[in-house]
Amino acid sequence: MVLLSAVVTVQYSAINLRISLLNTPQHAPFDGTVYPVQEVPNWTYTDYAMQSNSYSYFSSAGMLIPIPEYDADVLIEDTADLTWGTQAYEDVANTQITYPVPYAGNYKGDGKEYAGSHPAIDIKAPKGTPVYAIANGVVIETIYSSSGFGNYIVIAHHDVPSLANENYKTDLYSSYSHLNSVIVSEGDVVEKGEMIGKVGDSGLATTNHLHFQIDNDEAPWHPYWPFSYSDYSSLGYSFFDAINKAVGYENLLAYTIHPLDYVQKYLDGIDSLQSTVDNDDTVTYTYTSDTVTEEVVAVVESEVAEDIEEEIVTPEPEPIVSRDFHEISLTNDSYVLASSNLTIYMYLNDVSGNRIAGPEFDGSIQIALSDPSVGDLSISHLEKDDFENGHYTLIFSPGKEGTTTLSFELEDYKLETDISVISQLNFVSGFEIEHDGKFVIGIPETVTIKAVDASGNFTPSYNLSGNVALTTIIGDGDFAFDSLSKSNFKSGVAEVIFTPTSTENVLIKAKNGAIVGTSEIMSNILFSDVDTNHEYYKAIKYLREQEIITGYNDGSFKPDNSVSRVEALKMIFEAFDADLSDGSNLTFPDIDNGQWYANYVATAKVSGVVDGYPDGTFKPGNSVNKVEFLKILLNAADADVSPVVIGNPYKDVSSWDWFSPYANMSKELNLAPVNGSYFEPSHYMTRGEVAETIYRWLAIEYNGADEYSVLLNMD
Repeated sequence: MVLLSAVVTVQYSAINLRISLLNTPQHAPFDGTVYPVQEVPNWTYTDYAMQSNSYSYFSSAGMLIPIPEYDADVLIEDTADLTWGTQAYEDVANTQITYPVPYAGNYKGDGKEYAGSHPAIDIKAPKGTPVYAIANGVVIETIYSSSGFGNYIVIAHHDVPSLANENYKTDLYSSYSHLNSVIVSEGDVVEKGEMIGKVGDSGLATTNHLHFQIDNDEAPWHPYWPFSYSDYSSLGYSFFDAINKAVGYENLLAYTIHPLDYVQKYLDGIDSLQSTVDNDDTVTYTYTSDTVTEEVVAVVESEVAEDIEEEIVTPEPEPIVSRDFHEISLTNDSYVLASSNLTIYMYLNDVSGNRIAGPEFDGSIQIALSDPSVGDLSISHLEKDDFENGHYTLIFSPGKEGTTTLSFELEDYKLETDISVISQLNFVSGFEIEHDGKFVIGIPETVTIKAVDASGNFTPSYNLSGNVALTTIIGDGDFAFDSLSKSNFKSGVAEVIFTPTSTENVLIKAKNGAIVGTSEIMSNILFSDVDTNHEYYKAIKYLREQEIITGYNDGSFKPDNSVSRVEALKMIFEAFDADLSDGSNLTFPDIDNGQWYANYVATAKVSGVVDGYPDGTFKPGNSVNKVEFLKILLNAADADVSPVVIGNPYKDVSSWDWFSPYANMSKELNLAPVNGSYFEPSHYMTRGEVAETIYRWLAIEYNGADEYSVLLNMD
């Protein structure tokens, strides 16, 4: 039985109380929460952990379990203390795999909350897994994108209990990102548990998962992100470094809340709260639950009660602003002569890119110039009726030479484009070739070719006959087009995709007869997220050059990603140039013998390097912790590991631990990176740490050294 009895003295101001009581949401009242994902595979019995991108929700029928409870203590629990194959181990492993990145966590795979600036919880699930609205609400945004959060949904939940106090009402905004599909629209009123989309890997996601986040009412936008590019680039960090080093941590705490703490707090609903104002200047709150009804009396100052009585009579619901267009498209040149006007045709398109003949939207599209002195606009705002014929013609009248940004804005939507006012069109005398200055072998780069005049200034008047031939003076690579025609240039600018194929730095040349241009040097870098200052750069560089490791399709290495059992086997056996066994006859039920990792698993089994679990499975996708990885590495190297350990090698490793011989040998050889006098045996190894550890072993072997030192090299 739930017992609710208390006498509370209310300290709210008149304004706060009025807002709380008068806020009338456009959706059903709050009646509790549900998990955004309600079923996941039993990761310990399948190979989903490694191959989730190749399996769908429907192909996992019969292997699904209710989503594990989110428990911060379980996320950091040491699985080395548990017995593989037991229920206890499976419960912990399923929780840790389902929630690979916790709230306010990092990408180190340590499962620690408040150790980074990731503002959400990542929930791992197969592609197509249903995603549900966690509570009653209104869909305020649906975005389809190939970058950033990818396809995502934002739902506003008005007048709901806060995380800290169920009696305090607030507005919260839940967001669901990296979706494969979105099945709701902006303005839809949704109910708790209503399916709104499906799990995917859209945007910058590399695996299928749901990025689940809740922002508070103070957040300036949704989904909120706690830092910008300038914030971390000014510190010399990569994007992932910024998260791991908790850049923007204060912003995260200020504008987001723990999403699954909130969901789990209100899973069973909340006692509904009603209030009446008595003649003796008190407010009586009546709580109603399934088991008991109690009255809680709160003393309220008389002027507050009077304000409530006056205002509560005619509450006005706030309108829902909506628009049926997805984007604004423009057809215009990026320049105009100072003596002429520029005509800009505006169209409103739907999500498929089709033009809308009679658009519907509330409010006005605001149009402005960043520098009004450069010119004037024929109108400053547009209503839906202005698009009666499916388009609108906007006129820009130059005022002086210069560049200004033209912006269009309506609610959450904003479009910007630059307009340059020039005095005359100069003849083309050469080409300026722009790029970002660096490349990763095999990763396409965008190269921009601009027409310039005799003074080297950009001119939009490209109107030459013949083609522009593109070649490399230094280095090798493939252009999407070996030559560019006049039609490829828009207002004097053309873009082409270039894919470098050699390790040499690249110098690009553009030539049309006597008109020539060369680029600055484009430098070869190891990976987009591993620069020369990275702590494991030397190791990663060597292993990359030896073709022991590779990166991802986007040119990154993701050094902070955790490593699975089969990934560890591949890196180790490639480093040792091992002869691989045939994996077509493996009998592990969770191994697909046709997958890339089958031969590595077979080699490990035949050589006795590592075997399966007591239940007969291999669990290829399980992340590898430090002691597991060292055991695999040293066994594969046929190292002479002494079973006798005298004294505790580290403060967190006892000489009685089963893994102490491996930890002790690692210490003697200076093999694995450690944190001072702590070994952290249950720490999941990252790709960077695995590369470093393998490199150290190879360096010791190559130099015949007794231990690893940074002075050792592999030349």
